[in-house]
Amino acid sequence: MNARPDIKCFNCNEMGHYSNQCTKSRAVGEGRQQQQQQPKGQARTFAITTAEVEATNDVVTCTLSISSKNAHTLFDYGSTHSFVSPKFAKHLNIPLHKLDLELSVKMTSENSLVTSGVYRACFANICGRKLSVDLISLPILEFDVIL
Repeated sequence: MNARPDIKCFNCNEMGHYSNQCTKSRAVGEGRQQQQQQPKGQARTFAITTAEVEATNDVVTCTLSISSKNAHTLFDYGSTHSFVSPKFAKHLNIPLHKLDLELSVKMTSENSLVTSGVYRACFANICGRKLSVDLISLPILEFDVIL
């Protein structure tokens, strides 16, 4: 294991390694408290409803082929990640993977949603080009996918 001074272990709080590489055991009773306080990754998307889309010029909507399924898609240029609704994800035939950290996604309405699942290597067909995209599961109501 190569020590990296720029990363911190969430298990022992020492610098130089990730918690999945940690060789130290947690103190008794410490695990539950740490699990509740485990930091979340941060993400943002500016528009997830039709009303929010109409209020901004930074987004485009269209129907796009995602893993050979037509998806009502929002291109949100302010979004830090790509997202998929659980309803649409059922049609992807791709397994849901767990993210390394829970992701707290901030919306324009100042609300945040927490998610921990990702569909890896989905294919978006954009202008005849097949592009690989990881889609994070997020309870989106009015769109299938946000890119």
